[in-house]
Amino acid sequence: CLLTRDKDYLQLVNDHTHAWMIRSVSDVERLEQLYGKEHTIMASVYDYTKDVVKLEMGVFPEQIPDLKAIAGDTSDNLPGIKGIGPQTILPLLQDYPHLKDIYKEFQTYLKSHPSEELLQEWSTRYSIQKRQIKSLLMNFREAALMLKLTTIRTNIPVSAPLDKFLLTRDKLITLTEELEQFGLSKLAENYKYTFGLEYTFGLEKEESINEL
Repeated sequence: CLLTRDKDYLQLVNDHTHAWMIRSVSDVERLEQLYGKEHTIMASVYDYTKDVVKLEMGVFPEQIPDLKAIAGDTSDNLPGIKGIGPQTILPLLQDYPHLKDIYKEFQTYLKSHPSEELLQEWSTRYSIQKRQIKSLLMNFREAALMLKLTTIRTNIPVSAPLDKFLLTRDKLITLTEELEQFGLSKLAENYKYTFGLEYTFGLEKEESINEL
């Protein structure tokens, strides 16, 4: 499981990897009403499975880089393709899962049809304005670059054993103390609340957070 606040990590969710998203209590309650309480880990942590990601984001996890590359993401200063937002591109991504599929379809279509026919067909089928489709097709290089920026690389060689990355109670306590030293008290309090650091729950100090 990936414990995070960052929705960028949702692209890594699959049958073997879930994202435990740290959300507000009210947002977890909203998610419970939509997708069920069985995914609730804590009052402020919700388990994003592949199905939850699809329902919440409108695309499957592996499509999130393509969605962000086209529609942009203000939190990461990614402009996306001008004039195209998430709701505009989502219908197209249902039939053409990835950016490369959209451009391949366009190239294939051009071999036997004028481009105007495809623009009209997509405009009618996906409720996208022709100028938006033109903008998408004309900005292929920009979209390809942004796709690289939005894709998390998973092929980086890691020599350290996995247990070095295990999140323990000791590490969390050290983290909150350092956050407070740097004046990030609010963030420290959030971690304390999320993981119940004020309480021992009868656990030994070195026990993994996975045992909470």
